[in-house]
Amino acid sequence: MDQLKDKDDRIAALEQKMADQEAGWEAKRKQNEQMMEMMKMMYPNEQCL
Repeated sequence: MDQLKDKDDRIAALEQKMADQEAGWEAKRKQNEQMMEMMKMMYPNEQCL
């Protein structure tokens, strides 16, 4: 039974780690979008933006 509890604890920890990582990626994506919007305003004539 202890082995199952240990596995459950490890799975829960990994799930939390993955959720934290995903939240970090989402925050970074939003930051990148904001940077792109700022660059588009600063350089309206650039085609690659």
